[in-house]
Amino acid sequence: MRLLLLLPLLTACGAGRVDRVEGRDALETALFVQDVEGDGERAVIVLSNSALSCEMFTESDDPNEQLRADLALQAAFTREGALIVSLSLYRFTAAAPEWDGLYLLSDAAGHPLNTVSSPRNAGAALYEVIESEVADAEGLVITYTPTSVRRIDPVTGPGAVSVTRSNDGALFGTFDLEDAQVSGRFRAEDCGDSRDLFLTLDLLRGEDSPRGDTGA
Repeated sequence: MRLLLLLPLLTACGAGRVDRVEGRDALETALFVQDVEGDGERAVIVLSNSALSCEMFTESDDPNEQLRADLALQAAFTREGALIVSLSLYRFTAAAPEWDGLYLLSDAAGHPLNTVSSPRNAGAALYEVIESEVADAEGLVITYTPTSVRRIDPVTGPGAVSVTRSNDGALFGTFDLEDAQVSGRFRAEDCGDSRDLFLTLDLLRGEDSPRGDTGA
């Protein structure tokens, strides 16, 4: 297993990259939110080769903006070649007061437990559209229906995520998910109060979501 312990420098203009068996893709999106969980904190990082933003995960009063956001989210989960990786970081705050550090993936299904002896742990899920077909095309609006997808939830160990928090609040990191055969690096933007980003986990698992059906 390759543990990516050294964080490469990422420029502010890029979200990062993802390496797969098929080759290397640029990440168009790297976002995260954080929340208190038990005696620790959880950060959910969403990585995608589709262009998404924090605002897309919150309801808009403007129906046109809402429609554009819904279509972008739908395409991110249905267009051929779409890839989304969700990384969940857990830290036991008494022993790990800062986010900086190495987070090991659990070898078993389910969320790992934070303890004093193991204060930093990680979980991961992957969703990839292998093949997709156009469901509807009207003007510039195109919707897709996936015909073949790869979903791994959870991605179990061996694997690791390594992060550093920058002065502007972003999370710089690397990840290596051996079970899913993906690795890469990212610079994730803090979405602050965009709590609906957590719903991405439900979308990855194919559960019902108020933002529409993934079609998978």
